[in-house]
Formats: sequence, structure tokens, C-alpha cells
Amino acid sequence: MPYGPDEGGDADDGVAEDDRGLGAEADDVMEDGLGEDRPAPADESEDDPDTEGEEGGEKGHEVVGSNMSDDGRSWGAGAAEPREGVVGLPSMAWIPMVAVGLGVAVALLFTLWVLHRRWRNAGVVDIGWTLAIGLQAIAAASLGTGDPTRRGIIGVIGGVWSLRLATHLIVRVAGKPEDPRYAELRARWGGNVEAKMLAFFLFQGGLATALASPFFVAAMDPSPTLHPIFLGGVALAVIAVVGESVADAQLRRFVADPATRGQVCRVGLWGWSRHPNYFFDWLSWCAFVLLALPSPFGWATIGSPLLMLYFLLKVTGIAATEAHAVRSRGEAYRRYQREVSAFVPWPPHRGS
Repeated sequence: MPYGPDEGGDADDGVAEDDRGLGAEADDVMEDGLGEDRPAPADESEDDPDTEGEEGGEKGHEVVGSNMSDDGRSWGAGAAEPREGVVGLPSMAWIPMVAVGLGVAVALLFTLWVLHRRWRNAGVVDIGWTLAIGLQAIAAASLGTGDPTRRGIIGVIGGVWSLRLATHLIVRVAGKPEDPRYAELRARWGGNVEAKMLAFFLFQGGLATALASPFFVAAMDPSPTLHPIFLGGVALAVIAVVGESVADAQLRRFVADPATRGQVCRVGLWGWSRHPNYFFDWLSWCAFVLLALPSPFGWATIGSPLLMLYFLLKVTGIAATEAHAVRSRGEAYRRYQREVSAFVPWPPHRGS
């Protein structure tokens, strides 16, 4: 998730910078036992009709109870034969889905790299990365082989999240000077800057595909039942998108008011968290994992929100944003840091 534009509009107005992407520092960064259906051994009492039927029934029960599969494999007494698609991937059907998602994302980021040279604004990479995530959700919904209802929900959630944030970023980037941090990035890179910037843009496309793994995993789940965890993910996604929208709107109104120009925003959610937009954005990534968690291999997607949390807290989110805010706001922002939670919304403690 690359550098995002200043949430407040320009470098002088913003209290925090909108980096809900990966940031420029992202570039630094069965053996089965085979059973045999053997005939029952001869018994001394086989001539006795009374014992023959009784023992034959017991032996017949043993054969039925051995859980023999059609191919001669024994799954053990009382064990259920594994269901296809749960213990292993049923096919390579996921490959076209992921390949299309990756191809579209990389093509989009390459196009934006070409355009950024004309517009002289690398901030478009933020918009591209956000849209790439939404495209992964749409690819999963369209090409996945799982339950259609689940796939439809995935497409809607991923698409709405992406479209809302991309629209917000377009408003922040369009007609504004390039974020000064991209100039810092170019200076740090030294020579061959355009090739490095191309690699940076394309990396965002590949990373968007990797981080969108919850969409792909959930889209392959054939179960027609929507697990309570999945439904919890839907609810959390709604809360996250609404919360992030409210935080963005509150800051936008604050920055647009001439009476508050140059001040630190403490309006609404910003009085309880210094970065409520980051917090609710991260909740969206937690919601994406909840959508995948009940599905086969859903556990393997947990890394997405953990990686996003690392970038938001330690790389280009809070760390980079607050360094800029302290330089531009001085003691007013230091007091804000002492009194208001950095990430999770929490009642402020005044007079610290």
C-alpha cells in the first residue's frame, strides 16, 4: 500500500496523511493404510447352522465397520471419509481466478505508472492499489467455483470497500501537488529512478493480489451454508466501511473550514483516536479474513491483516504521518499525542 495523499488536502492542512496502502518503505521490507477385504477364516463350528449365522453376522458387521473406501483405502473405524475440497484442493480451478486478478492488477498499475509520468504525481499509485484490491474481489466472485451466494457477497463487500476508498483518494489527489514524500523517495533511490518507480508500481499490483487471498479462499468454498463467522465478517465489514467514511468526512469538513486552518483536528472520532481512518480500514481487513476463515484453508489468510497492521503502525501509516504532523504542528500535536489514543478509539485523557 503505497504512500497516500495528505488526508487534509495539502501538506499544510492535513493533520494525518492518508496512507491506507503499503507505503514506500514496502520495497525495503497421506501415507494411507490399505485395507483388504479378506474372506472370513474357517471356523470349527461352521457346520453348526445356529452358530454359523450368528458369527457370520458379526463378521459381516466387521467388514461394514471397517470404513473401506471404494478404492480400497481404510479411513479407520468410525472415521468419516474425507470430503473433497476440505482435506485438499479438489482441482487447480483457483489458478485462473488468481491469474486473472493478478494480471488485471498489474496492468492497472502499469497504466497508472505511464500516466503518473505525464501528470507528475506518483500519488495515483494509492488509487491504483485500492482499485486493485477491489478487482481481486470481483475476480474471485466471477471466476471462483464455490457457492454463488458467498461469491456474490464477497464481490459486493470488496467492491464497495474499494470504490469508496478510491473515490476518497481521487478527491485528495486530483489537482493537488504530489505528496512530498515521493520526492523524498526519489532522492533516496538515487539514479535510475523511473525504472525503480515502475518496479514500485508493479509491486503494488502483485502485493494486492497476495493480500486479497481471503477473497480467493472464500470464493472456492462449495458449502451452501453461510457460517456464523462469515456472517460476522459481513457485519464487521459494514461497520468498518461506515466508520472509515465518517472519519474521512469529519476530517474533510474540518480542513475545509477556514476557521480551523492550521489546527489539530479533534472533531468526532478524531477526539478519540489520532488515526480513526486507519483503525477502521484495518477492521476491514479483519472482516475479509472472517469471510474466509470458515472455508478450507481459511486459516492461511490471517497474514493479511497482520501485515497491514504492521505497515499502518510501523512503516508508512502512523509513523510517517506523525513525524510530518509534529514538524508542521509542533507542540499542539505533541499535546494531541499525549491526550488521544494513537489507533484504537478510546476516551481522551485531558491535562496530561
